[in-house]
Formats: sequence, C-alpha cells, structure tokens
Amino acid sequence: MMGRGEEASGGRERASTLCDSFEALVGGIYLDGGLGAARIFILRVAAADLDAVAEKPEEINPKENFRNYFRLLPQAPVLRTP
Repeated sequence: MMGRGEEASGGRERASTLCDSFEALVGGIYLDGGLGAARIFILRVAAADLDAVAEKPEEINPKENFRNYFRLLPQAPVLRTP
C-alpha cells in the first residue's frame, strides 16, 4: 500500500522503498518459516545478483570506511561524573 503522493513522486521505483519492502518481506518469511525458509527465498530471488557480486566484488566497503573515519578522529576525553 502506498499513498497517492508517494506514488506520484516515484515511490514505486525508489531504491530505499524497494529495499525496505524486500527487507519486510524477508523478515515476514523468517518469522513465519524460520531461517531456512528465509534463506531459500533469498537464494531463489537473488541468485543471479549474488553470482554477479561474487564474480566482481565491490571494492567499496561502507562499514569499514565508517570505522576508518572514526579511527582517524582524535580521541574524545572521557567525562567522569562526580
């Protein structure tokens, strides 16, 4: 279900909306059928995409970039409460 405004502004094609919907669907399958059912669904739906990623992995790792960014920042002083 999508509101008229969201649909009119391209909500059906918006990557974040599609990702959220897919995540909710996988979560529902997991809650209903367990990890095995969710795994089977993901592998069936995303097999071609997973194969493509395995063949040509993306060099960008957002999580590691996030960690590295904060490692470079000066250490904040520890505040102690009296």
